[in-house]
Amino acid sequence: MEILLLHLRLSIFSEKVQFALLPKRWIVERTFAWLVRNTRLAKDWEGLPTTTETWTYLATSRLMTKRSAHAAA
Repeated sequence: MEILLLHLRLSIFSEKVQFALLPKRWIVERTFAWLVRNTRLAKDWEGLPTTTETWTYLATSRLMTKRSAHAAA
């Protein structure tokens, strides 16, 4: 018969922990969400990293073109 001895240490924080918005993280996550809207970038289908990089540039160019056209209208 095996006996396991466990030592447990609990840390209790007396201060309330509040939600804190990380300043740059949501911008990066939002940008990745916009890029993944392009079907080609949704999964890693490409064999070479340069191909994926090119598709990322194309997707970003498309996004910027749509925004500038919308702002001009």
